[in-house]
Amino acid sequence: MDEPLCNPIIIATYLVSRMARQTVTVALSGDGADESFGGYTRYVSDKIVDWYRLVPGVLRRGLFNPLIRRGLAAGQLKPLAEKADLPLNAERYLTWWAQFNAEDKRHLFTPGAWVDVDPTLPARVVQPYLDRVDSDDFRDRLAYTDLKMWLAEESNMRVDKMSMLASLETRAPFLDHELVEFAATIPFSYKLRGLTSKYILKQTFADLLPHEVIRRPKWGFFSPASAWLRADMKDLTVEVLSATHLAEAGLFQWRSVDELVQRHIRKEVYNLNKVWALLTFQLWYEIYIAQNEAYLAVVKDGG
Repeated sequence: MDEPLCNPIIIATYLVSRMARQTVTVALSGDGADESFGGYTRYVSDKIVDWYRLVPGVLRRGLFNPLIRRGLAAGQLKPLAEKADLPLNAERYLTWWAQFNAEDKRHLFTPGAWVDVDPTLPARVVQPYLDRVDSDDFRDRLAYTDLKMWLAEESNMRVDKMSMLASLETRAPFLDHELVEFAATIPFSYKLRGLTSKYILKQTFADLLPHEVIRRPKWGFFSPASAWLRADMKDLTVEVLSATHLAEAGLFQWRSVDELVQRHIRKEVYNLNKVWALLTFQLWYEIYIAQNEAYLAVVKDGG
């Protein structure tokens, strides 16, 4: 990938591309449809957050939030309740994406590295994209920012590089610039109707596609990476995220990292995305930075 893109489905994307290449040389992908037509589950969840925001703040914080924290469904509802108190800006946007919160980062970084961390940087990168959208619906701003950042910097790059690795050409019809520009003029209430995502897109093709396809719930594209970290990739993960390897970069505290890894391996906490992010970064660092520095040192010494 050449860059530390920490998404476990990179491997699944390659495997699917390799399978497709056995039959075809060019394939069409659906990339861009979710961003342009409101397909992601987080847009639905964000709408539920806004519904919860209609409850007066005094009641939310004094009555309902404590009940949610103690309730059986706290694991599902607690994040939504917490988001309801956030402003409609980059802070709320980043809660849908960030793997590590501020407290996590303080525990992860070494004291020396933490001094140089600018905790405001992610928000300062994201906020200009959110500000470009003149809409009262925060989902419009979410989707536009996803289009400019997630789609361009992760999704397109991942699909393009992994398909080319399998010698497969991919094309994304939903990224036709005229279609994207047209979709941007459609009110988000037409894209997310109630809790039905991609509503207008489904209605557009309702007479062309089988009923079961139109009505089928959204299926995410996942890989068994969580299990890999506990089995096939366990030794690799423990080795790469060991104290010796982490000291190479000097950014992360081994005890904090090891706790994340071991708790995931023991199935105490689902830490897939956090562990995968750290593993991806460390592998990238060792390949592209540490070896580079070693090479430069050799050149400098005239070796």
